[in-house]
Amino acid sequence: PIFPIHFTIVYKKHIPQQILPYFDEYLYFARNLTNFAVFFNGANCGASAPFHLHFQAAEKRYFNVVGDYSTLPRRYFETVEQDDKLTLTSIRNYLRKAFVISTADPLRAKAVLQKYFMPYITDNMLNLICCYEDGQYRIFVFPRKKFRPWQFFEEDPQKRLAISPASVEMSGSFVTIFREHFDRLDANEIVDIYSQIS
Repeated sequence: PIFPIHFTIVYKKHIPQQILPYFDEYLYFARNLTNFAVFFNGANCGASAPFHLHFQAAEKRYFNVVGDYSTLPRRYFETVEQDDKLTLTSIRNYLRKAFVISTADPLRAKAVLQKYFMPYITDNMLNLICCYEDGQYRIFVFPRKKFRPWQFFEEDPQKRLAISPASVEMSGSFVTIFREHFDRLDANEIVDIYSQIS
């Protein structure tokens, strides 16, 4: 586990990691796990078990993007689609591509996810983080163009960074398995990694 309280929610049958057929269940957990964020990593961009359906959950206070959504000035948000039931916004100047679906209607949320992100869903290149606040689902969507940055494969041990970005990293918290890799991370490395994968 990455966090002090960190759950893995596994499907009872052995089926591949996929979001659309189980999106209702995903939202169910987000709504009913109070003070938690439920996250989903596509099979090709960070899933712990790419061949077995699972979600994960941790306290939402650990996900920077959740706090940023509430505290960033509105100029950072651009409306992509809006009606009386749903708002889809993109977060600008955020180092990585990030979108937010806000709605109380699960059917509209799923329809918008399919409308705008279907190529990423098909390629299993999507990270999602969802929490339920103020009667609304807040679904943070991170479309991906690549799983791992070149630094992961670097042969020079002084340059290698064992970082495999998934939902947690897309939210803004970088996790490494080696302390020396964490100590080597700086703002330039993070900007470069985001530019490669998002």
